[in-house]
Amino acid sequence: GALLIQLVAQGFHVELHQNLTGLDRIASGALKGAWLAADHGLPLAGEDGEQAARILILSPDMRRILKSLDVGAAGSIQGVAWDESDDTIWWVDNTGDAIRHCDLEGAEIAGDLIDWAALGLTAGGTVHPNGLAYIPGDDALAVSPSAGTACRIFACDPEASPRLILSFEGPLSPDQLDYQHAARRLCFTKDASNGSDALVHAM
Repeated sequence: GALLIQLVAQGFHVELHQNLTGLDRIASGALKGAWLAADHGLPLAGEDGEQAARILILSPDMRRILKSLDVGAAGSIQGVAWDESDDTIWWVDNTGDAIRHCDLEGAEIAGDLIDWAALGLTAGGTVHPNGLAYIPGDDALAVSPSAGTACRIFACDPEASPRLILSFEGPLSPDQLDYQHAARRLCFTKDASNGSDALVHAM
């Protein structure tokens, strides 16, 4: 889908046999230059098996899985984001309607949870968190919805008041997000489903 198109466009020869749904470059620490990837966990078409979503750390050339993290996801993982303030990982628990924070072993930092459902953002269970990007200058997270146009920016700090910093209208159903630090620009993919080409936009 959209993620595969991004990888090919960057010149990577993708041979991984996972159903990848999120991607971010690791920007700090011992793993700098490697990649975070969300493995949706569903078997590939024609293969048997149960859903087992994980977060993968890939080598800079994307040819090797350096680490596979079981973060305890009950269903789908979508966006992932590297937090360079403390070398940790944020990920979208699409099934659980939450944005979660974990360390490099996959252990959840439970006090940092952003509860999408408790904030009343599900529109009756029809809209879930989807894309995710870390904004280092603000120590914040941009989150796109699975449907509609209402994107949000949340403070990473659970003590921040308010935690929800900004709501803004993005494109219709943006998928994956990426924040370009130098340009202070948020990029997103849209108009794609699994197995089809995607368009990359910026705002």
